[in-house]
Formats: sequence, structure tokens, C-alpha cells
Amino acid sequence: MGASRPNATSAANSWTVTVALVVAGVPPPARADPPAEDGPVVAVAPVEVVVDFDRPPPELAAPPVAALGHAQELAASGRFAEAAQLFEAQWQATGDPRFLYHAALARSRAEQHALALRLLDECMRRMSAGGRPPEPVHRHLEAARARELQATVPVDLQLFEGSQPVPDATLAAARLALRKLGPAGEPVPGNSFETVGRPTNGLHLDPGRWQVDLDVPGFAPARLVAEAAPSWSLQLHRRKVVVDLRFAPERALRGGQLRLQALDHASPFALERPLAGPTTTVTLTPGVWRLQVRARRHGADMDLAIRPGQPPIDVVLARRKPVDDPQLKRAPKLMFGLFGGFVATYFTGVGLLVAAANREKRAERRDAAAHEEAGVEPGATEIDPAAAAAIEASYPAARWHRDLEFAGDLHTAGAVIAGASLGSIATLLPLAFRARRRALVLELGLGGVLLAGGGGWLGFALGERERLLDHPELRVTAARLERTDGQRIAAALFAGLGAGLVLFSGIALLHDAADRRKRARVSDRAVGRPRPVRLVARGPVLRSRGRRSDAGLLSAAGRQAIPPESRPSTACMCSERPSSDVPRDMSMRCGRRGSVSWLAPAPAERGRRAGGCAVASRQFPLASSAPHGHLLRWQVRRRRRCGRQRAHARAGLRSRLFRGIRGYLAADGRQINLFRVSDHITRLMHSARVLHMRLPGDHAETCGLVGELLRRNEVHHDVYVRPLVLNGSTKLAPVMREEDSVLAIYCLPLQRYMEKDAIDVCVSSWRRATDNAIPARTKATGLYLNSALARREAHDNGYDEAIFLTEYGKVSEGSAEHVFIIRDDVLYTPPSTEDNLDGITRRSLIALATEDLGLKVVERVIGRTELYVADELFLCGTGAQIQAVRSVDKRTIGNGGIGPVTARLTEHFNNVVRGRVEARRDWLTPVWE
Repeated sequence: MGASRPNATSAANSWTVTVALVVAGVPPPARADPPAEDGPVVAVAPVEVVVDFDRPPPELAAPPVAALGHAQELAASGRFAEAAQLFEAQWQATGDPRFLYHAALARSRAEQHALALRLLDECMRRMSAGGRPPEPVHRHLEAARARELQATVPVDLQLFEGSQPVPDATLAAARLALRKLGPAGEPVPGNSFETVGRPTNGLHLDPGRWQVDLDVPGFAPARLVAEAAPSWSLQLHRRKVVVDLRFAPERALRGGQLRLQALDHASPFALERPLAGPTTTVTLTPGVWRLQVRARRHGADMDLAIRPGQPPIDVVLARRKPVDDPQLKRAPKLMFGLFGGFVATYFTGVGLLVAAANREKRAERRDAAAHEEAGVEPGATEIDPAAAAAIEASYPAARWHRDLEFAGDLHTAGAVIAGASLGSIATLLPLAFRARRRALVLELGLGGVLLAGGGGWLGFALGERERLLDHPELRVTAARLERTDGQRIAAALFAGLGAGLVLFSGIALLHDAADRRKRARVSDRAVGRPRPVRLVARGPVLRSRGRRSDAGLLSAAGRQAIPPESRPSTACMCSERPSSDVPRDMSMRCGRRGSVSWLAPAPAERGRRAGGCAVASRQFPLASSAPHGHLLRWQVRRRRRCGRQRAHARAGLRSRLFRGIRGYLAADGRQINLFRVSDHITRLMHSARVLHMRLPGDHAETCGLVGELLRRNEVHHDVYVRPLVLNGSTKLAPVMREEDSVLAIYCLPLQRYMEKDAIDVCVSSWRRATDNAIPARTKATGLYLNSALARREAHDNGYDEAIFLTEYGKVSEGSAEHVFIIRDDVLYTPPSTEDNLDGITRRSLIALATEDLGLKVVERVIGRTELYVADELFLCGTGAQIQAVRSVDKRTIGNGGIGPVTARLTEHFNNVVRGRVEARRDWLTPVWE
């Protein structure tokens, strides 16, 4: 069987004529089969279905609208581009994808194949949104798309920054404008289009000359004019951004050195210079920069995401770790031990010296008595043999030498030990005056020198004495030995002093090193295996010990233990018996300094991991947490008893404010990324300022406490963290005082806030409390009684959530979420002045939509009925994230599911919080190092 291949050029021409006839409404002529070519016979696979381009499926026929006749008239007169514009306008008005198909036919007839291809792609995507279209329609569109691909030139646009290619994540929000140019370089009317981000399938352009304008956030606009070719190359240059850096506190800047270095790109603006004042201005390029400040006792190390229009950046310098403190710590136990060493060595040395002197005196008296019996004057140098024999018989020379040698050994040992006592005093002085650590190091070196020199000298002196006493036949006199005693005593004192300096300064340095390691673990929030922790309040910090305390959970009414089945979800106790009017499920804080209250997690259900809780008081901002699924057994020790009367706060009658922070599990299955924790803590501090409250620590310490809580609980799953600031005033009247503020933080596992993909909501009959009654931006707990009433009403009426209106009847927010509506691919949301919270998630979605996805966002007042006619509607919040809405007051929104814009924004938001978008990594704070 023979087969012939039609000529590609003739097929394309036939396709062009057919398109013109179809658009004009004229039936196409019959096509004759092409003649068979001479040559070898080639076998091909039989085609099951033949696609007739001249007769599209009836499903693609244009809907009968008034503008259809006008479009056919324009096509019949050869004005195909204008006809295509009419079809595109009809698609914008009706949303019917069939108009896209006819617009593509007109664009193809106008030799605008690139636009025709884009229209066909959008037509196929729209028709496939509700499921796969009928098979004839699908084959026809695929064949039409293949014809357009043959008529265009595939172009690969390569972007470089210097010699490095620009990463795709940077191009997520790039705007690419392409315009076809005529023979004289003039733009061809109607033959241009724009794209956002890098095209997934590349560019397909008509043959000819094109003008390309590229606008990438953070880079200067770039333009390229070139013929359509398989490869284009474009060089990008980053914008210059002038950034004001403000450093605080000013007193911490002494000797400060500033260093800035780009992390994600090469920049000529890297610098290293001293800090001349609390404010400095630098010129940077957009991207991620590492900022490092090193001062004498303070420092800062942070990554900055620099963008065009960057506002001033506040840099708070933190005091470096206690381990970096060059001064010695005045440790009472160590000083007491050194003083005890001095007493012990001093009296031991003196005792040995006294014993040596007594032993030597007895030997000298016995020798003098032997000389007197022999009639010889003691110390005489010339003795006759008979007298010498009498002396030898009375007190032999060997015995005399042994007594002198033993007395000398005692004398040497006493001098060495007495010298060591001086070393302990020398070591004690730097600790008492809190000298620098180098003083002990110098003492250790000096002691080594003295020990080596004095030891050598002592060995020489002892050798001389031993040579005199080694010959029993030569009886030595005491006067002759006294000439060597001076050198021996001096050498012993030097050696003893050196040994004392080496021993005691070494002990002090080892103690200081151990103490610095301990303080470094506290400062770095080092976390080991969860174990029962007991907290001991001493001075300005909390110290934890690994031994489990015997104190258990006590009921609020007395000392009876609370049964496990009746224990509350959160429990707290003080070191002494609390008052009976304090509820068990509330946090308490003792009014005495030296006490602190704690929240503990309840026992978890079997097979689940419960979150832990931590409380930091005003006096003691450093806190720990309980292991998973266990109530923390603890007791508070007081350093000294306080005679002031106890006061227990009834937290249930006091003001509170809170925040919600989400942590997301990264792709490695271990790392937890906290989403914009710094912004959440900043907003918490602002809210506390409004309510006359304050956090117990600074911004960095509070952020670190959130991470410490998750590390202590070994959290490796999606988690919700809730910091609360409590007003623990004991006054009967409702008062607000900063000094009564207490911070509590707890966490719990959280996957989805709502189980449904799309929910049903209603407009609540309750009105949102106005900002002049309870400030909505503070996220006060009392405000959520308003939310609880609205949500209970919604659940009672069969809805999943409620939407608040303001007192003036305009949309405010959900019970705990913000509201976004979408109309014509534009996002609308009420401003934060409509009695709603200035949410972090809301601000994040606005940035992602405008900067990353190229969507338009408008903040304006929204009426109630606008909810009913929205194309899409979704709620957002820290807990809910992005929650699509199916209906409002039983009126279906859009197609009753998740709309395309909502789905696109949700997917991008999930990629951001999971750490898959490199350009937004500055929003994430890793918990595990």
C-alpha cells in the first residue's frame, strides 16, 4: 500500500484560506486529493481518525451574539485583527471559551500566529477546567495548536546577571512585554502581548523582528530588539537601593565594625567599615545580604532581604554570650575552696617545718652530749682517735646522718607546701577583684616557670646535702650543713609557689571553662533529650536541674493531689499553698520576688503528641517547657524567705492579648520553619503597648523563646504556637499596669483549621465590636467573645463560619479570618480600618499576589451584596491559612468550588511556607540548627 506526504507549504496555505472562509461564514470548497509522488513506497501506520480542519466540531461553534455578525463582516473585509479583538471582548464579557477559539482563527488569518497559539492554549485550559472536553474537540484543538506551532519560531530567552544565569525563582514576578516590529522598526498594532514570570513552555513568536521589554523586581528594566531566533540572551543589572540602617542601643556601638556582604549574588557594594554613629546610610543591590556588627560587648548577625523602596532597617545589637565575657566570675564556692586550700596548705607546711626543727634539735643535742662524754668540744675540727671512737660508740655517725637527713626532708616538704599556700592566695586575688581571665593564664605560666626553675634548683641543693651525708666514716658537723640550708629552703619555696600557682590557677581555669560552657548552653538554648526539669529561681535567671522534684500537682483548694482524670488542660501552681479562689485552669504568679508560675501541658491521648507550654514572668524571662504528653512536675525554691504577704492573681478577670504563629514542617521531615515570627512578635509588642502591657524580654529574646519551646518539645510536625500576655494585677478595680505583665507561650499540633476544602458561611447578625470600644488591632482575648457568639450562631444555623459587618453595614472580617473577594481576576479586601485586625497572613497574601503572581489587589470598603456576586471568595488567617468559600447565605459563589485564582494563590502560599520559594526564605525562621 502506498502513501504520500502532503507538502508542508501547501498545507499551511490551505489552512490559511480555510480559516478565512470559516470566519467569513462561506462554506469551504471541496479539497482534491494530491497526486501520488513517484518513488519508493513507504509504509506508514494507518490513521484511525482524520481531523477535518475545514469543519470544526459543532461544540466549537460561536454562540449567537449581536457582535458575531460584525466580526464576520470584519473578517470578510480582511480585517482579521479587528475581528479577533471583537471575539476576545466577547470572551471577556461572557467567559465562553469558544470565543477564544474563533479569536485564535482570526489571529492566525492575520498572520499573528504567536497570539493565536496563546489563545488556543487558554481555550484548551478553560475547556479542560471542568473535565476533559469531548474527544473530537480535543483532537481538533490539538491539531490546530500543532499547526500554529509550525508557523512560529521557538525562542529560548536566556537571562544573565554577569556570568551567572538568573534563577527561575527571581523571575517569578518578572513582567515580559513583547511587541512585533514592522519593516521600519515601528510597532505593529495589535501584535503584542505580556507575560508574568518565565513562560513554562518557552516563547513561540512569529518570524520577524521583535522588541522585548523585561521588568524584573530588583533589576533595572532591560530591552532587546532582535529577530526571532532559537536563542536570545539578555543581560540584567540590579538596581541601586539606598538603605538607612538604624542601630540600637547607642551605648552598644563602642568599637563597632559593620560588615555587609551579598549572599545570593555578586555585588560591588560589599563593605566593611567602622560604625560612626547610631544611623548609617549604605548603597546596596536588591537581594539577600548578610549584616554583621561586632562591637566590644555587643553584636548582631542577620540576613536582610533588600528590595526597591526599602524602608529604614532597625538593627538591635544584643549582648554577646556570657561565655565571651573576658572577666572572671566571682564564684563563692570556688573562692571558698581556694581559701580552704590556703588554710590547709599553710598550716600543713608550718606543721612540717616545726616538726623538722624539733627533730633536728634533738639530733644536735644528742651529738653534743656524745662529744661532751668524750671530752671534746662540740664543733671541734681536730679530735684524737680515742675521743672519736668514744663519740662513735655513744652516737654512731650513720645514725647521726639519718636523723639529719630525715629532718631535712621534713623541712623541705614543709617549705614546698608553705610555698603552695602562697599560690592559692595569688589565685584567689584575681577572682576576688574580678580580673580578666588572662590574669589566671599568666599565673599558670608563671607557676610553670617557677616550678621548673625551683625544682631544678631544689634538686641541686638536695644533691649537695646528700653528698655530705653519704659517707658515714666522715662525720659531718651541723655548721657545715647549715651552709647548704639557705639554698635548699629558697629552692623549696620557689618550687612550692610554682606548684601552688599551677594547681590552684588550673583548678580556677577549669571551673571557669565549665561555667562558661554551662552559660553558653543556656544562652544558645541548647536542647538535649527531653527529661524532667526542675527549675530553681536564683538571682535574675532560672536554673534547671535534671532531678525530678517530689512536688506534684496540687489542687487550688489545698494540698490534695488532683486525680489524672480531673486534671485541667493547663495547670499551674505556686511554691506555697495558693488561695482557694484561684481557678485551677488559670495561670498564677506569686507576688514575692523569687517565685514564678508555669503552665504545663495535659496528658496526651494515646498515639498523639501533645504540645508543651512555657511561661516567662517579668522577673525571669527565661523559660523551659515540658516533654510531650507529660505534666511538668516542679517546685520553686526561694533563695530566702520573704516576709511580705502573698498575692495570687486571678487571671480570669484580667486582660489578656495573644498572637498565633504557625510552624511548618520542611521537606527534610525534621526542620520546622516559623512563618514571619519576627513580625508576629513585633505586632505583639505593639498590641501590648496599646493595652499598657509589656513583654518581659526584648524582641530577640521573645523570638528565641518560641524556638526554645519547640526544641524542648522536639517538635517535628506542623505546629501552632500561641503567645499570651496576661495582666496579673491583684487590684480589685480593673487597672492596667506594665509591671503586672506576664508572658505565656504554648504550642499544639495543627494541620488544618477546617476539614472542608470549601465552606459555607453566613453574614452574622452580631456586629463587629468597633475599634473605639475594644481595639481590634490588639487581638485582645475579650474581643473574641464577639467572635464566639457569631460562630456559635453560624453553627446553629448549619454554616461553617460567620462574616462580621461593621456598625455601618460594611464587611469587616470573619470570626477569626480576613475576607478576600475576587472579581475579574482582581482581589478586593476591606482595609484594616474596618474594625479588623491588621493581619500578618493578610499582608503576606497581598505581597505574594502583587509581587509574585502579578495580580491586582485593591483595599476598599466592601458592601454585603458584593459577597453574593463575587467570582471567588476566600478567608485567610494564621490558623485558617487560605480557606475557600463555597456559598454565602446559601448563595453559591462562582462554580461552588475552589476558584482558579484562589487555587493559584494557595499553591504559591504553600510553596512559600514550606521553604520552596527561595525569594521568600527571609519570611521563615528555622527552629533546628
